[in-house]
Amino acid sequence: MREDAVASFAESTGFTKVRDTPAGEGPGAMREIVWEISPELYFCYGLDEDTRTAFLMTRGVSADAVTEMAELVGQYFDALSCQDLLDELDRARESADRARALERLGLGASLEYREQVVRAISATLTAEPEIQRAAIRGALLALWRDFLPPLDRVSQQADAEDVRQRAQWVAGYIRENSVES
Repeated sequence: MREDAVASFAESTGFTKVRDTPAGEGPGAMREIVWEISPELYFCYGLDEDTRTAFLMTRGVSADAVTEMAELVGQYFDALSCQDLLDELDRARESADRARALERLGLGASLEYREQVVRAISATLTAEPEIQRAAIRGALLALWRDFLPPLDRVSQQADAEDVRQRAQWVAGYIRENSVES
């Protein structure tokens, strides 16, 4: 999905742009635009620069309002659901495809599928280093504290030094930045 199509949709529906953040430099660089739909309900467009994956997200206080808007936006843009992303990971056989699927799953992680997402990403943290790196990035993108125990294990037990360091850094980042208690 293209940024201009999302912006056109948001503007035509009367959403108010409240933030427009250009992508930063380096790993984890994200482009993000946020529109306010109503007080305490927001629509977001993002572009993960590493994977070149665009995503849409709704955020807000009311779970019902967020779900309703997410379904509407998903239908309008024919967006992939979290279940679609889980299926994509199940179908991926080549390492490069599995790595991309893991990162996309972390990016598209939905609370409705939290248990399945945590299980799928955590299960790959013991794979070869390329897959471990992608699983660690998927955990970072989901930003859930559920990933802390498996990340802590990887930071102590992975064969590759860079994988151990990455897991340690991501676990620390989640501890500091996850909005969960």
